[in-house]
Amino acid sequence: MVAVVLALGITPAAADDAVPTPAEPPRAQEWQEPAPSVMTSPQTLIEESGDAGAMTVVYAVQDGDGLRIETESVRSEDAAADVIADVQDEPDVLAVEVDAPRQLTGLPLAPPLSADPGRTEQWGLDDLTAETAWTSATGAGVTVAVIDSGVSQHPDLGGAFVKGTDLVDGTNGRVDLNGHGTHVAGIIAMTPNNNIGGAGLAPDVAIMPVVVADASGSVRASDSARGIVWAVDHGADILNMSYSGSASSVEQKAIQYAQSKGVITVAAVGNAYLDSGGSVYNPVQYPAAFPGVLGVGAVTRTGQRSAFSEVGKQVDIVAPGGSGVFDSSKGIYSTFTGSSYVRMPGTSMAAPFVTAAAALAVSRERALGIDVDTEDLLLGTATDLGAQGRDDEFGFGRVNPVAALDTVAALAATGGQIPAVTPSEVTTRIVRRIRVDVREGYLRYRIPAKGRFIVAWEQFKKRKWSDPVKFSGKHKGRKWYNVRTSTPGMKVRILAIRSGSGKTAPIWISPTFRTRAR
Repeated sequence: MVAVVLALGITPAAADDAVPTPAEPPRAQEWQEPAPSVMTSPQTLIEESGDAGAMTVVYAVQDGDGLRIETESVRSEDAAADVIADVQDEPDVLAVEVDAPRQLTGLPLAPPLSADPGRTEQWGLDDLTAETAWTSATGAGVTVAVIDSGVSQHPDLGGAFVKGTDLVDGTNGRVDLNGHGTHVAGIIAMTPNNNIGGAGLAPDVAIMPVVVADASGSVRASDSARGIVWAVDHGADILNMSYSGSASSVEQKAIQYAQSKGVITVAAVGNAYLDSGGSVYNPVQYPAAFPGVLGVGAVTRTGQRSAFSEVGKQVDIVAPGGSGVFDSSKGIYSTFTGSSYVRMPGTSMAAPFVTAAAALAVSRERALGIDVDTEDLLLGTATDLGAQGRDDEFGFGRVNPVAALDTVAALAATGGQIPAVTPSEVTTRIVRRIRVDVREGYLRYRIPAKGRFIVAWEQFKKRKWSDPVKFSGKHKGRKWYNVRTSTPGMKVRILAIRSGSGKTAPIWISPTFRTRAR
């Protein structure tokens, strides 16, 4: 057993293990830090998935400055456990789990009914005073990825499209066997003033169709993660994700990767406020609940929360989502398959209004040559609804594209800055990988991987982490090290960098713990 000294204002070190001196290795971006799933037992991950028999293991791998999503199909729980264990030993794996579904968040479909096309059907655009917004911006120059079921060829979607992809059936994204993605795209970008149908809130954006949903509306977490990474790597400015499901650490890594590239992420919070029996259900759903994602709830044409729209800290903002049944006048009018139009209710319909408002703001910011935090802009200019200030039903309020655009113009004229807005985020678990055993007078740590590592510690003080302080020398993985401590109650964590890898960001991080002294 090898002893090293943790420099916490304590015991002098041996000559060959001098008192650590401050070092400043670059901090890992959030998407590069391992998720808890890399330390969770394989059997626990399998049990949490609820799957049995044949299943798919999905994992996120850091590849230089990029992120890869890999999958491996297995035929049994034992085979899945073996694959997960092997994956967890790989140094660049950031998250691993059994693939899980999420669901498009438009309410269940019925056969489309014929409907008279027209702007007068679009009460959502009335609520958001779209025509006034268009005097400032129409979304030109902005690329929006509609990560959904595809976007079909439709006469009222004649605007700009960029190359898309289909991760389900291998098309170019311009086939939609469900209709949901076509409806979402229309809310954003229906062509105005062409004497058919209606208008999108940001009609001049370029739509990037990314297919992750099958014909039934089911979305695998692996396909969602792949779609996010593909859209980011192909130039999307904003991602619209009108689907929801349980937490996925692999999907979260893809979200964090998108955010690290400056891409705006928008997602529906889900339609499960009530269960099938009418009782409150209201699960926390993802990707809306991930930090940094604009979680969008739905409101009716009277400004009330839609009965199906979920509530909680994941709700950052709301937008028109309607009510009633499929194709009733209370829903949201938009394009559908077969060159038709239907009215659908759902948080799926609310999310693209926020996505479109973000596109208007980004387009205006670029035209004026200013750089604004668009998420803060939308939250800070939303029209307050419900209880004063942010609340769990309406978040910061209903999106207000006109107020957002006016604020952009004012900032450009005055050189001011919009105040930062701090959403009430859903708490996520901390990273756990380096194993630590804290005892009186010392602690033990072990990096559960092969190889040699540069090891350091950080102290949490004054509400932030200190710069890393290195232990001297290089330390072998899979070996327990003793570290003497004489200052009790310090809040610290240990991190490690693989020696000789050419990387300087920590890739193993311990739980946060407090020291104990004799």
